[in-house]
Amino acid sequence: MKNLFLAAIAALAFYGCAGITSSVNIAEQDVSNIDVPEDNWTRYLGTDGAIREVAFLTAFFSRDFRTQSEDGEATGFALTKIDGARLPFRLGAVYKSGDSAFMLKDADTEAEIDLKDKASATKLREARRIKFYEFSSNFTKVAIFEAPISVCEAFQKGGSVSVKSASSYYGGAQNLEKPHFTAVITQAKISSKSGALLLKSQIKNFTNSDGLQEVAEKTPKFEEKIQNELRGYELRLNQICAFGTKKESKNEKQDDF
Repeated sequence: MKNLFLAAIAALAFYGCAGITSSVNIAEQDVSNIDVPEDNWTRYLGTDGAIREVAFLTAFFSRDFRTQSEDGEATGFALTKIDGARLPFRLGAVYKSGDSAFMLKDADTEAEIDLKDKASATKLREARRIKFYEFSSNFTKVAIFEAPISVCEAFQKGGSVSVKSASSYYGGAQNLEKPHFTAVITQAKISSKSGALLLKSQIKNFTNSDGLQEVAEKTPKFEEKIQNELRGYELRLNQICAFGTKKESKNEKQDDF
C-alpha cells in the first residue's frame, strides 16, 4: 500500500508550521495559534450521522519528533470541523500504526487517551465508553465501544461489548482531498469468547459536497467488508485493553497497534 496517509501528514505540516508561535510541544498549542490549512481536508461520517472533515499536522518541530516513527509513537495531531465550516477544533493526538494512524478518547468526556501517561491508562481501563479513530489513505473509521461495566473488564471476562461504527471509504482516490466517500455503518456485539454478532448495518454513498446521500446496495463485497471490520474491532479491543493493563507496569512494553 502506498503510504499516502503519512504523505498527507507531511504535506499538511507545511500549512500548519508557519502559524506556530513557539517551538514547544504541539500538544500544548491552542488551535487559534495555528495557521489552519484551507485545503486538503478529508470528509468522513461520524457515529452521530454528521459529516465532518479532518486534517493533520505533524509534530516535526517538537524535540521529540523522529522522521521514522515506530508503531505506537505520536506523529502529530488531528483537527476536525463540521463539513463546510471554517473554524476547526483539536480532535487529538494521532499515533502511528503501520501505514495508518489511530486515536483513543473517552467517549463520555471526549478526553484524549495519552499512550505515554499512566493516569490515562487507568482511565482507559475504567472507561465504560471508548471512542476509537483510525485514519488511512483509503478510509477513516470511528467506533464507540460501550459496556455496562468498564469496556475492558467486560471484554476480558468474555462479556458482551456493544460497538457502533462508521467507516468512510474513499475508493482508492489518489488525491489528498477526498470530497466523496462511501460509508459503512454498523452496530454489533463483540465478545472475546463468542466473537462478533452483527445487529444492524447500512451503506450510504456521499457523492457530492452538500452531503446528499443515497443508500447503496449491500453487495457481497461490502458484506465481506463488514465482517472484516467486525473481526478487526475484536482485535482492536484486545490491543486497547492490553495497553491499559500493560501501562500499569513501567517496565513492560505496550502491544503494537
